[in-house]
Amino acid sequence: MESVLNHKNYNIVMKRVSNYLILFLIVMMVAPIASSEVQSLEDVKQGNCMNITQTCPSTQCTKVRITQVKTPVTIYVIDDDMSQTTDENYYWEFCNTTDLGEYVITTCDDPSDDDVCVDYNFEVTPSGNSGGSNTAFYIFIIVLVYAIALLGFFSKNEIVTLFGALAMIILGVYMIRTGVIIYRDYLTNLISYISIGMGFYFAFEAAASMWQDL
Repeated sequence: MESVLNHKNYNIVMKRVSNYLILFLIVMMVAPIASSEVQSLEDVKQGNCMNITQTCPSTQCTKVRITQVKTPVTIYVIDDDMSQTTDENYYWEFCNTTDLGEYVITTCDDPSDDDVCVDYNFEVTPSGNSGGSNTAFYIFIIVLVYAIALLGFFSKNEIVTLFGALAMIILGVYMIRTGVIIYRDYLTNLISYISIGMGFYFAFEAAASMWQDL
């Protein structure tokens, strides 16, 4: 008798678990459909403006408005109408891109009196670029510049040392101004100052060695 009851309880528990799993799958399938449309825009250089454009025929929309701006540090809830350039094209310019990271701007129009919202997301980076390929390229350039300078310095080749030292100084100044892809902080500044300092040191040593050989 006890085994029969345990078997029934097991079946009841498994049935409830199955129902919960089915409900979870339904929610996971419906959630993306119910959410607003997301469009990814090109990356923006820190301090530059991002232009948001949206198309909605005048027969369907009376206006398009900005409802929310999400920055890496805060969220602004606003209600600002986009400028209408033609019968169906709308335009809005966003220039507060001082913080590095992801931004999401939400627009809503009113076709058939039902708001349809679109999220526009983009990244703000020091250089306006991002991605693994760009990161690999920057790392390659940094390693190459250091390798040339160090090789010339330790092999006592003054010409190569001067070339590498000049490249290190240029690299350091560039990194101070733009950072490395999406990074510009105390670490990138430290690498920049080290590059500049080593570049001047190598250049001075190479120039002094060439002066002695005259």
